[in-house]
Amino acid sequence: MASSFWNARPVPLWLNTPTGSEPALRDKSRAQPHRAGNLPSPAESPFIIEAFGFETAAEIGEQWADLISRSLEPNVFMEPGFALSAAQHLARADRPIFVAVWERTKAGERERLLALWALVMRRNLLGAHFATLWCHKQSALGLPLLDATRATETIAAVFAWLSDAFPRLRLVVFPKLVRSGPTFARILAHALDTGLEWRLLDQYRRAVLLANGTGLNLSKPGYQNLKRRRRQLERHGSVRLRSSRDPADIRNATEDFLALEESGWKGRRRTALLCDSSRAAFARTMTRRLAREGKCRIDALTLDGRPIAMGIVLRSRDRAFFWKIAHDEAFAAQSPGMQLALETTQIQQSDETCRMTDSCTGAGNLMIERLWRDRLPMVDLALPLHPAANETLGGFAWRHALRRRLFKWADDRLRAARQKAGS
Repeated sequence: MASSFWNARPVPLWLNTPTGSEPALRDKSRAQPHRAGNLPSPAESPFIIEAFGFETAAEIGEQWADLISRSLEPNVFMEPGFALSAAQHLARADRPIFVAVWERTKAGERERLLALWALVMRRNLLGAHFATLWCHKQSALGLPLLDATRATETIAAVFAWLSDAFPRLRLVVFPKLVRSGPTFARILAHALDTGLEWRLLDQYRRAVLLANGTGLNLSKPGYQNLKRRRRQLERHGSVRLRSSRDPADIRNATEDFLALEESGWKGRRRTALLCDSSRAAFARTMTRRLAREGKCRIDALTLDGRPIAMGIVLRSRDRAFFWKIAHDEAFAAQSPGMQLALETTQIQQSDETCRMTDSCTGAGNLMIERLWRDRLPMVDLALPLHPAANETLGGFAWRHALRRRLFKWADDRLRAARQKAGS
């Protein structure tokens, strides 16, 4: 789930504020409202736009939850339980600013929350300034929350606000957008309406389970092989599925998951959540917060009561997210992860309120792609803030593509070296 922009350096927010002004966002937790010069005056504007840090964002929980209920596209990674936990515990460099668009009353007061964006200001190696929708390593979507009835208006308002608030900013990057989704369509509509060019920096397809989709991808021999391995597993003891939903149960299940993940290859590579105190604190806080809202479930395949495979499923409205999975490598020959994924699939298929379950994986995840047949087209989209910045887009996209090739080459070399050392 790594972001495509890991090598870009965060930009101090005060570098982008208008000359001669005190950086309004230096104290991110207590920022004052800022009006974009390209927007109508306060007396005429239908919106109030504010930017603030995660501490202030926590104070608008009720309005945030209301926006989620009417947002254009579900995104659990922008639910308060997930986003605030990540902003609080993950690396400081990844902390976003939250940009809120409020409906303005005739009296000039805030009314409904119409949009909420989480943005990270960055600068590439050549000094070009750009903003990226917050999509850190634990997130699988980089889209904002937009009121379904006012999405087009609020996108235009945020672009104009960014142009005024950050004069050096040229581009906005939306990582991990659903290409077939309404958010992508509204962003492109804004680009066409305002004469903006755009580039797809990356595109791939990841596995999903659709309620009305084509179902499982397992062939009959593949399913029989999985059943045979299940019988092998049952020779070691009693195999059961345990699902935790209550906050108290989620607390204990999260600890079991963290320990199980750390015991495997992710622990050896130091990428497991438990290998970093900040990541572990985030996972504990996030799962408990979402569990209190009925938006987190942890499935465990147990052998004589001991978990040998576990998965965390998150929920936002009618969409589920198969966020993490881990298994005991001592039983690798019996495919405990695949056995659990099949059990979780059956739970999701029986849930009539769930329209889609997102695997949250990158392209080419063999385990889940062998199981789920349907695919979700994903893209990383970049576009300038205004037509005058169109000329910067081509060079940015070229450097991004070159950077991706270099990282892929280095990753391939490292993988080959590990395989050689293992042999």
